[in-house]
Amino acid sequence: MLKLEARIHDAEIVQSGPELVLVFAQLRVDCERIGHALSKRDHDADRWVTTAALHLGITLVYNEGIFNNVPGGTGRPAAPVATASTRTTSPEGSPIRPRCRFEN
Repeated sequence: MLKLEARIHDAEIVQSGPELVLVFAQLRVDCERIGHALSKRDHDADRWVTTAALHLGITLVYNEGIFNNVPGGTGRPAAPVATASTRTTSPEGSPIRPRCRFEN
């Protein structure tokens, strides 16, 4: 619990505001201009994740194809990682795959 609390304490909280909303809107326009699926309403949450990475100037490491070729070049595909201790299925038996993570 102490390790978890320390990591949470070190996490940066991205506050919403006019600057963040402007980045979000510009990303949508840029994606729409090139025909990228991230411009679609279905991907609003993914666009917010990308917006946060752009706003913070950090790399988004991802496993989902929706983040490929995003304007601004904020991301890179994750390297496959598999260990015996990594849980790969949910209690219901469906695969668990992290969607993305941020790197400094």
